[in-house]
Amino acid sequence: MKKAFILAPMLVIGVLLAGCGGSNNGNGLVGQSNPRVRAVNYFPDVTSVNATSDNTGGNTNLLTTSTFGTVGAYNIVADGTRTITFANSSNNLTLTSQAQDLHLNNFYTVIGTGSGTGGRHMILLGDTQTVAQNQTRIRFVNANETNASVDFYVLPTSTSTLTGQTPQNPAVAYLDNTGSYASYNPNTYTVWVTPAGTPGTVLVKKNVTLSANTVLTLVYVKTASGQDLQTITDDPVATP
Repeated sequence: MKKAFILAPMLVIGVLLAGCGGSNNGNGLVGQSNPRVRAVNYFPDVTSVNATSDNTGGNTNLLTTSTFGTVGAYNIVADGTRTITFANSSNNLTLTSQAQDLHLNNFYTVIGTGSGTGGRHMILLGDTQTVAQNQTRIRFVNANETNASVDFYVLPTSTSTLTGQTPQNPAVAYLDNTGSYASYNPNTYTVWVTPAGTPGTVLVKKNVTLSANTVLTLVYVKTASGQDLQTITDDPVATP
């Protein structure tokens, strides 16, 4: 009887430890330590897509029959090298599939982009887990295959021309995932996108409202009918 009394609390402690997610065994099931990943569909010529990540115990669905612009929820996956796959949901044919290194204590966004003629690709982004107090943090991504490099301007809505203006994010290359976040005062701004070094050619001009204590990724994309600037909210575990 004395042995059973000693083992019972030890069993409870074991259960609590398993539930806290501190393990780095890559089981991908619970816990803050395990990587979390979400997928975004920016394929301009596909009606809807599925996206999956291989995982311990089978694939994890990241998107299911999702139309252009859909941003999936964060999903827990096992740490290590994971194979992310985007497929056409109408026939399950693979659009692109790549091995990506996903690490403990990190959140990721994987953007699927590119056309059948231009080539299919994915962009792996590491998402911040903090916000700037009373500020908006923004990063910019070029996911439009028709422009190899673009400039991003964030300007007051009263701005009528880019003459004399300097881009906040110059020469952002297609598929580049190295852009960092910058902080802005909350307000409504006009975001301009131009070919790199060509301020007289405006590709997109769009008003974006920035709220305090938020984090955004602004993505320049190709659409079925043209081009656009899409806003993704990066909200893993934001803490002012």
